Amino acid sequence: MFNTCLPRNPVFVSAATLGTLLFVSVVISRGRHLRVDGVSGARIAGFAAVCLAVQTAHFSEEWATGFAERYPALFGLDPLPDAYFLGVNIAFIAVWIIAVSALWKGRPLWNFSLWFLGLAALVNLFFHPAVSLAVGGYFPGLYTSIPLGISGIVLLQKLRRFTTEA
Repeated sequence: MFNTCLPRNPVFVSAATLGTLLFVSVVISRGRHLRVDGVSGARIAGFAAVCLAVQTAHFSEEWATGFAERYPALFGLDPLPDAYFLGVNIAFIAVWIIAVSALWKGRPLWNFSLWFLGLAALVNLFFHPAVSLAVGGYFPGLYTSIPLGISGIVLLQKLRRFTTEA
């Protein structure tokens, strides 16, 4: 559907997309200092945990409905290998769990990953409904993309509220 001049490897397309978003997250987090005290750390961590739970549900919906096959097909590519799709998602979830746990204890760790969680959630809010419209029906991840996107917006607002420019 969206056949482009990108390399024909589905892992490259996925990694390039995630890598770009991760780069933006690192740039944002390096430019902002997270102010953490007992209250702000717990507030951000609490909502980051909610966003993470919705992200986990979103990943589950994508896995159950064939996202790893249908996403690359938009570009005329072969399906993503199961090991890659599962590995990337589980690795991100593990990083987010560690970051949220550390923040809950008042120790900001890997804050870029929380910005990444919020930005990824926001991208999903637009991506899944837009692709569903483009394909004329359900696209894997659509149902959970809306609550995920909303939780991402709130997480980004909280991160912005409790940070100052570095």
